Amino acid sequence: MPGFDTKFTKEQIKKFPKQVQDYLKIYAWLSNNSGKYCLCSDYGNYFSHSNNPNSRNAYYDEEEVIVKATKDIEKGEEITGDYGSFKKYFKED
Repeated sequence: MPGFDTKFTKEQIKKFPKQVQDYLKIYAWLSNNSGKYCLCSDYGNYFSHSNNPNSRNAYYDEEEVIVKATKDIEKGEEITGDYGSFKKYFKED
């Protein structure tokens, strides 16, 4: 979400303290679309993998990947995604 999720260039990341760089190595992903490292500012990092997920990753005509539910998700139900499907949106550094 623009203005909420954050994007960084490699040069910006190199200027951060080591602890921040280490954090971004774990939680940011390098976008195929923008070529920037994207940090999701919500709890998207904590989705669990499923071969039959209740959410889907796609561009939806947005600048970066958006996650949308594929069905109603009940209160207390785990939100799941297919990690393999997300990999097509990012590149290895």
